Amino acid sequence: SFESCREKITRLPSSYLNQIYVDSIVYSPETMATTVQVMGENNICYGSDYPHKNGKMEEIVDYVNTLPA
Repeated sequence: SFESCREKITRLPSSYLNQIYVDSIVYSPETMATTVQVMGENNICYGSDYPHKNGKMEEIVDYVNTLPA
C-alpha cells in the first residue's frame, strides 16, 4: 500500500532520480537525448556490457558526441 511506502521514504519518488545511474547503451541518438533529458547528464555512465557485445562502443560514443554541449 502507499501508506507503507510513506513509512520508508519522506520525499517524492521522483526526488530520488539524481541518486540513480544508468549506462549509455542505447541504439539511437534520440534515445540518448531522451536519457539525458530524463536522468541528467551527470547520471549516465559509458556502458559496454563487457564482455557481451550488445552494441558497438564507438556508436555509443558517437551518440554522446551528437548531444549539445
